[in-house]
Amino acid sequence: MAFAHSNFDPREIVVANMKTAYLTALRSDSLYVYPPKDHPDHGKFLWLLNRALYGLRDSENLWDHSRNKTFAAAGWVPSSVRGMWWKWTGKPEPPTSYLLGILPTFVDDFAILPIGRSAVQLAYKIVAKGGYQMKITKPKNRTLRWARVDFNVSRDSVHIHQTEYLLSLPLPKGMGDSADSSASVPSSVPTLPPDLFPLPPSSRKLPSEPPRLLTAQEGKAFRERLGCLSWVARDTRPDLSQGCSQLSHHSSAPTHTDADYLLSLLRYARRTATFRILRISRSDVPSTSSPLSTKSWSDAALESTGNVHPQSGWLFTLKSAILHWRAFSQKRVARSSTRAELYAAHDLIDFLECLLPLLRCIWKAGVTAEVGVDSNNLLKLVSSEMPRPTKRALQSIIESLQLCIIEKSPCTLVLHTLSLRNALDEASIRLSFVLSHSNVGQSRAAALLIGAARLETLRRRRKCMRQSILWNCLVKCSG
Repeated sequence: MAFAHSNFDPREIVVANMKTAYLTALRSDSLYVYPPKDHPDHGKFLWLLNRALYGLRDSENLWDHSRNKTFAAAGWVPSSVRGMWWKWTGKPEPPTSYLLGILPTFVDDFAILPIGRSAVQLAYKIVAKGGYQMKITKPKNRTLRWARVDFNVSRDSVHIHQTEYLLSLPLPKGMGDSADSSASVPSSVPTLPPDLFPLPPSSRKLPSEPPRLLTAQEGKAFRERLGCLSWVARDTRPDLSQGCSQLSHHSSAPTHTDADYLLSLLRYARRTATFRILRISRSDVPSTSSPLSTKSWSDAALESTGNVHPQSGWLFTLKSAILHWRAFSQKRVARSSTRAELYAAHDLIDFLECLLPLLRCIWKAGVTAEVGVDSNNLLKLVSSEMPRPTKRALQSIIESLQLCIIEKSPCTLVLHTLSLRNALDEASIRLSFVLSHSNVGQSRAAALLIGAARLETLRRRRKCMRQSILWNCLVKCSG
């Protein structure tokens, strides 16, 4: 949005950290707490808290409320995207109003993207309204760090990455300190070329013996390592998001197989840290006087016998710039791949419904959004005047796997289809068909598990075909 304005210079961006932010948020209720044990009042009196305190459950909400009041007093307006504020000369809707700045927040930190204004002056106005103690940081050597994400800025582009943070993630003992070290790799973890993505272990192959669980100490290290990698996957690495999503389902009781796979993901992320970098260029963004066209993809695949919840992934782009993505396991148990595609597309449409009104405030010439799916049945289902479920070949198989939790009501499909159609109409989003090999939602955001699941499905079909041919031969021979 900032690049749409010719007077925006990424080198003028500043980030600010509010010191003792929670202690500036006043409480409106009466909360009494015990004094510390080393204080003379302990055991004699209770203390009445007048401000938010780090560690209390409601402190974050109190701080958000106090910060929002300060931003509003300084002339900032909340946008339809949670955590993002902006400042206009008037209201965002009228054509005579101009954007002055964009302010994303992260807990007690925020960044200011100025448009024709001084970011430092905008920050000091917030300080004056809230009485904060603030540390303001400007780009140094055209590099800026905010929320553990590095931004390399120039006049016409911004590179977003977490290379330094990613290379600082600790490897297990004996693995070596180098990102490409392979001398001490365990035999269970194959060494892969730098750009070859590690596939998850097959969950359709039933193990001959129960998987070995990690010890308590190993499980703690597994969860810490997974949390660090998930941070990177959420912010700058869409190719890691699906693998982290799958491993998070096993974080309560991880096995040695899960640990080996996490190690493969970590080593892949470190090997590719320097050339898996997001880039947003001014040439990708049309001016505010021109219409804006966005492209998104969504994809889904039925899971394995161990977990029948479909895996989904979607991606939102603007020309060559990847702007947002998500990879997740669906909560419902879809009866067919078409229904799984419906749920995945619906999740993407929910995100676009929140984002598109914000974009249309900037590009008043018009914003068009297109969502690509590789399921022709989904297009027929959404465009049907009376959508209704039909018999699915996989329905009996899935019912036998999880009979208790599968959705049995045919109305569920109809309601979701009608809801998706209404969302497409209200947000002016066009749903289109793309070939599977052109579906970026599959190849990028959900490449890991969706691709693996389809590979396993293909292998299973080939195995069943070979068994069928062998059985026919045996029948003929016995005849």
